[in-house]
Amino acid sequence: SGRKHSSSRKHSSSRKHSSSNRKHSSSSRKHSSSRKHSSSRKAQQQQKTQRQQKTALATVKPPLLKIYGLQCIVLLVASGFTYSINGVVAKSLLIGGLISVLPNAYFARQVFKYAGAAYAREVNQSFYRAEAGKFIATVGLFAATFAMVRPLSAVAVFSAYLVGMLLNTLLVAVLRNPGAR
Repeated sequence: SGRKHSSSRKHSSSRKHSSSNRKHSSSSRKHSSSRKHSSSRKAQQQQKTQRQQKTALATVKPPLLKIYGLQCIVLLVASGFTYSINGVVAKSLLIGGLISVLPNAYFARQVFKYAGAAYAREVNQSFYRAEAGKFIATVGLFAATFAMVRPLSAVAVFSAYLVGMLLNTLLVAVLRNPGAR
């Protein structure tokens, strides 16, 4: 009877281990399932955040390609029309207009890289970087133009630059949110 008792202990003990193994494997399945659910939830959260950022960027970002494309078309038409009258003035208009368009396009591209509250620091840094780059490019282009281009009409260069700046402001205002009017 001593043997029966010890074997029943072993049997009872193995049932306990078996039961705890089932509990453990059930627990690990639950834990694994919760990890999968958690990672799935994180992925969904990231997708939602990305959609919100794209929506925010689309809401804020003006149609840059259209704005700068129209500016270039206006610039080419004005220079082409003026070329028949005076070649130096036409060349000067083209250069002055490009001095306006190129740094502004760089600025806009840099500023609209990021959008949304999650990227507040990046938006701020890109704004300052873009403004500094625009300023340096504008000064450099004016300096290079007056140092290297001969003959040149300074009045035409500055006039085209100012008209380009005004046209940029006008196009941004008109094309920014066509549905908001």
